[in-house]
Amino acid sequence: MSAWGLLSAQALSAEGLSARLLSWLSPEGGFNQASLVWLHAWPAWALLCALALGGGAWWLAWRSSARLAQRRRLALGALRLLTLCLLALFLLEPGARLEDVTRVKNHVAVLVDSSRSMTLPAGEEAREGGRWGAALRALEAQREALDALAREHVVTLYTFDEHLRRHDSLEALAAHAPRGEGTSLSAPLDELLARTPADDLAAVWVLSDGVDTAPTPLGAEAAARARAPIHTLLLGPRRAAPDVALAAVRADEFAFARNAVSVEVEVVARGYSAPLSRRVTLSRGDEVLAQRLLTYDPAEGAAPRVLSFEFVPEEVGEEAYSVAVEAGEEEAVTANNLARFSMRVIRDKIRVLQVVGRPSWDERALRLHLQSNPNVELISFFILRTNASVEVASPEELSLIPFPTQELFEERLGSFDMMIFQNFTHRGYRMSSYLPLIRDYVRGGGGFVMVGGDQSFSGGGYAGTPIADLLPFELLPNAKDAVTLGDFRPTLSAEGARHPITALSLSPEENAAWWARTPLLSGNNRVGALKPEARALLWREREPVMAVMEVGAGRALALTTDSLWRWGFEEGADAGAAYHRLWGNAIRWVIRDPSLNPLRVAASRERYPLGARVELKAQVLNASYEPVEGALAQVVIEEVSRGAGQAREVARLALKTEAQGEAAGVWRPEAEGVYRARLSAPSVGAALSAQDLFVVAEDPLELREVAPRADLLSALSEVTGGRLLSPQDDWRGLERVRPQVMRVNRRVETPLWSSAWALLLAILAPSAEWLLRRRWGLA
Repeated sequence: MSAWGLLSAQALSAEGLSARLLSWLSPEGGFNQASLVWLHAWPAWALLCALALGGGAWWLAWRSSARLAQRRRLALGALRLLTLCLLALFLLEPGARLEDVTRVKNHVAVLVDSSRSMTLPAGEEAREGGRWGAALRALEAQREALDALAREHVVTLYTFDEHLRRHDSLEALAAHAPRGEGTSLSAPLDELLARTPADDLAAVWVLSDGVDTAPTPLGAEAAARARAPIHTLLLGPRRAAPDVALAAVRADEFAFARNAVSVEVEVVARGYSAPLSRRVTLSRGDEVLAQRLLTYDPAEGAAPRVLSFEFVPEEVGEEAYSVAVEAGEEEAVTANNLARFSMRVIRDKIRVLQVVGRPSWDERALRLHLQSNPNVELISFFILRTNASVEVASPEELSLIPFPTQELFEERLGSFDMMIFQNFTHRGYRMSSYLPLIRDYVRGGGGFVMVGGDQSFSGGGYAGTPIADLLPFELLPNAKDAVTLGDFRPTLSAEGARHPITALSLSPEENAAWWARTPLLSGNNRVGALKPEARALLWREREPVMAVMEVGAGRALALTTDSLWRWGFEEGADAGAAYHRLWGNAIRWVIRDPSLNPLRVAASRERYPLGARVELKAQVLNASYEPVEGALAQVVIEEVSRGAGQAREVARLALKTEAQGEAAGVWRPEAEGVYRARLSAPSVGAALSAQDLFVVAEDPLELREVAPRADLLSALSEVTGGRLLSPQDDWRGLERVRPQVMRVNRRVETPLWSSAWALLLAILAPSAEWLLRRRWGLA
């Protein structure tokens, strides 16, 4: 059949005509759809030519009868037109198409809100299951309607919170618990359209309280993408129940020790007709840091009230904090009155004590580097004269001010994060009694650096002293000539190629290139053998130039040359870059910057809802920062809601590292609170550990707004042509898109023109015209 015939069939099809054709041509049944079609195969140009010829023939007949009376002329014109129509009928070959068709069902989606707000009361009368129970009762009441819809459509049941979940039956949906920690109408709708194209949707039913916690609520344009009516059923009381909730707590993830920290709190109140006041408390563990009084007057509107807190953290580390709003007896929901968060307190300044035996280019370069770092608070002491310079002078007179040994190395020693002895000898300053204090300071967590020179190491008389216990190598007997002269370029050891101190570039290839082009150094102190627990990062042939060592809870670094300042005079755009990177890395390592910890543990999220799986990832590196495969590690999980000093162990996870020194563990908390995961790996160092804090809480995000949002659901239905329903409405009569796609099972085409009556009429009409024309005197 031609395209022309197909277009004609579409034009002539109608339900009434289809019914008449079926009763005439298929009285016994077997077909359920009929339409008129043209069965000819003529091209369009041939039909146009035939139309022109027919029109010309009628015009000639009409013109030749001009002298006849009007009635006779009209009779001849009608007979000529009938003849031409019969000829056109034979030419076009009209027929009837009988079909047995099945309409392909389109989809009806029923979306039931399963977020936590659905556990709230559905109305003023307390009924089992809250709003979720009301949704299940509504579905059960519409079971017959759903069955009726299923005869014309594919009915699919879903629950949604921030995502969409499909269920095979009402029973399976009822078994689902409303635990979603947030509600989004836009994201589930997008997921629905990804599963079911908009053209295949008949209608969507949404059963919800309308509480949308998404950052960007569903808009009209997004809803219109469904191209089908969205009917909504509001669940929950029409009037908001009395409730005071924390809407938001804004605090930085990091704070600086001994600096004021601000915490901003938003509180909302709903359902109150009289003014009220509530205490709002900021706490660190069990310690109350501050309190504010919230006053709320309904006459001033329902906008959130903002309260600000300020406190000064003294200790470095990560701590658990909480904000609590005093709950009233009338409140049905109190989970939204408490919010927990953690904050990491870091050093405001790295306090560095630099003690220098005499001014030099090397001392000047390091001092300028430390002074250029805004995070460093530097205290420097320079010895301008020695005992040998003025024999009659007392030790207190050998500096511009008396050298405050007692204040520095006894009273204030613990206030420094690290100390640097640079070409400095302790002899002559009555420091022997303070050297054990320095050793204990480092073992307790301090950092110690000794830089070379003729008054360093053995030249400074440190062999056999407590300072020798801090150094990563043995010292030769005390002597002034323990120095190797000559220029050299230090070479990276295997450990140095991986260590963060000597990482001038993150790329191993670029790092090697940096070290290959650094300027030459001049001279170094001779020292003894490397200690077993130490690591040499740089060598001059067989002599260590830079070495590091863990000393209890502290760290020590030794640099056996005083010519590193030469790197600041290198030429090119990177002038001095290697010097600053090396010393920057060294300081971060000595003070135990967490980013350089060889042990690392981290939770996959900062906050978890109660009942969720907490995923912990750990990595174990050795002292050379090489991944350790097969290391046995342990993660101790402690509840620290009441503060780190009152930590309570709740679980232990035994891990074994795989490739890249990584391991993973899973733990499911049974109670909300703030938890700390502490990682240890005895095989790489009993003193090493890492930790991470995370919060487990019934996050009140879903409960901050407990009043149902009829306005949002009504707007959603209005923009899509749906209705805001009541529980009594019957779903069968609601607007929906009827199935349009059909599947043809059987088809028969019957000609209507090839009948005896059509042939007889085709003979009689021109014969009658011929006879009348002869009778009335026309040729």
